[in-house]
Amino acid sequence: MEAALAVPNSTRPAAPVPPQLKANKQAKSGLVAAGETHYGCAYERVCLYSDAGFVTGYKLSFYTCAFVDLGGVNFPTGGKWNDRMSAYVNNQTDGTTSIFYNWNGASNWSVMFSTVAIDWNSNVGSTYNDKMDAIRVC
Repeated sequence: MEAALAVPNSTRPAAPVPPQLKANKQAKSGLVAAGETHYGCAYERVCLYSDAGFVTGYKLSFYTCAFVDLGGVNFPTGGKWNDRMSAYVNNQTDGTTSIFYNWNGASNWSVMFSTVAIDWNSNVGSTYNDKMDAIRVC
């Protein structure tokens, strides 16, 4: 499923200003060739998966550099994509960073983690599972 940019959720403020990024993760680019599809995620895309392991569940794919409130993106079985992510693939061009956010429920977006392409995680674990509310692609 290719995601269109979400309509802003009226109960949440505008996109946060991106923080100054530090590459805190080692890119896995030495293990894979740029331009390949990884775990069903096409090159130059960031993909979110509803289930761990990349095999079952639903996938959401982003190409355009933008902040996307997942609370404005419909989930295939009802509801929205916020609080549904269990795995991701950052298959953007090598070295491109995407940032994952959580809405604190009161007044702001909190950075949960960032990922530097090419990178993936088949199970984000209990710290991040089903807690992502937004993504800044690129």
